[in-house]
Amino acid sequence: MSPRYWLDGLLMLLPGLPALGGLWVVWRGLVNKSFFGVGSGIFWFCFFGLFAVLARPNTSSLLLDRSRNTVIADSAGIFFGYERYTVSLDQVRHAHIDTGSASSKRLVLILRSGQHFGFTPFTDRGCQEEAVQAVNDFLGATGD
Repeated sequence: MSPRYWLDGLLMLLPGLPALGGLWVVWRGLVNKSFFGVGSGIFWFCFFGLFAVLARPNTSSLLLDRSRNTVIADSAGIFFGYERYTVSLDQVRHAHIDTGSASSKRLVLILRSGQHFGFTPFTDRGCQEEAVQAVNDFLGATGD
C-alpha cells in the first residue's frame, strides 16, 4: 500500500476517533433523555467529522513512464480515495498551466487530439511552473 494512503488514513483517524466519541455522547444523551447530551454529541460529531474530512491532504501526482508508454495521474477524490487516470505517453503533446479565477492555476496535459487533460484541482500553491517545465523536458516538448 502506498505511503500516501497510510498518511491519509492516519490524518483522518486522529480527528475521526473523537467524532465517533460524539456518537457515544449522543447515545448516552438518548439513554438519559438529556437534550443537552444529544445536542453536544451531535455538535461534537459534526465538528470532528468535518475536521477529519478537511484534514485530508489534497495532493496529485503524475508518473511518466517511457518503458510502459504511459502517463498515470493520481488525484485526490472529493472525500475519500484517489482517482487514477492513465493516458498513453505518445498521446501527450505538452504540459501547460491553466489559469482559473484570481491567482489559481493547475497543470494541464495537452493531448495530440487537442483535448486538455486537467487532473489537478485549481490552486494558488507554487511549483506549478516547475512541474510543467519538468514534464515538457521529459517529453522534449516546448509547450507551444
